[in-house]
Amino acid sequence: MKNSLQLKLLFSFMLVVTVLVVGVLLSITALLKEHSINAENQDLLAKGRILSSAIQKNYETKGNLNEIDALVQNANHYIGACVWVLDSERNLAAISQTRDHKISRDHHDNGVCNYRTDAAMRQAALRNILPDIEPVFKNGTVVNNTFTHPYYGEKMLSVALPITAEDGKIRGALLLYSPIANIDSFLQKIYYFIGAVGLIALSLAFFAVNYLTNSIVKPLKEMQESADAIAKGKYNTSVKIKTTDEVGRLGASINLLAADLSAYIA
Repeated sequence: MKNSLQLKLLFSFMLVVTVLVVGVLLSITALLKEHSINAENQDLLAKGRILSSAIQKNYETKGNLNEIDALVQNANHYIGACVWVLDSERNLAAISQTRDHKISRDHHDNGVCNYRTDAAMRQAALRNILPDIEPVFKNGTVVNNTFTHPYYGEKMLSVALPITAEDGKIRGALLLYSPIANIDSFLQKIYYFIGAVGLIALSLAFFAVNYLTNSIVKPLKEMQESADAIAKGKYNTSVKIKTTDEVGRLGASINLLAADLSAYIA
């Protein structure tokens, strides 16, 4: 069996098919993850603009960013993300809290975005974040990033937007954080489906390749048996010709050889 041509062909074909299927599936999963992250980023950005506008109106009414906790908490559940609001001095004006340990029913794992009473930890995290979002304060640039948040200890997709007053001055920044784990948990179900499809594809490919290799090897085995019979003097042996390709022409040549030998011996 080690020298079986059928096994060699089967192994070679299945190796090529497996590499192609795995490559395609990996490409699809990578594209899906990139698309999901971009879609989540656009969703955060759209909702963030609405919240930023609401905070800006609150500022125009009260002249500062104080007393916006209720607005931030409501937005916390609406947006489905952790919400931080900084004033123009880069101080933390408000931060979302999660009383029920979940931002929403459909998103985020337990414990994500839970409010911590350790003020020193919040300030340390803020100092770590500020350099990356400085463009928001300087020229109102929206900053997108993916990083491990030092406060939540979770890999986050972040969007930072300016809070701009009617006079065009930047009064603060709105920071939104959505855990990447939410996207991964959603994609994991798709990965299972893609994996199942891949296994089905490989199974079908195995049967197809096995049929193909058998259709090639079986006539060759018959020709080998006919050649052995001719070598033993059975010149009336013939090969059944089923195709007109190279294998079929080889069989016709063996039949012609057998007929010539039969005529010569007679």
